[in-house]
Amino acid sequence: MLKSSLYLCADKKQGPDYQNVQRNLALELVRVTEAAALAGGKWYGRGDKNAADQVTKHKLACRVA
Repeated sequence: MLKSSLYLCADKKQGPDYQNVQRNLALELVRVTEAAALAGGKWYGRGDKNAADQVTKHKLACRVA
């Protein structure tokens, strides 16, 4: 029977490596922030700060969910 690759090396730290997962999560948060900023920037450039805030909040909620 084959052992899991997590337990083959006794001198290494046991358990899964979450570093790649955290990198992917961080990249996704950057993408969400960028999309929201671009969506709100269109309205902010027109001088409508309240509309820019609403569009940004909506974009953040849609991309995170």
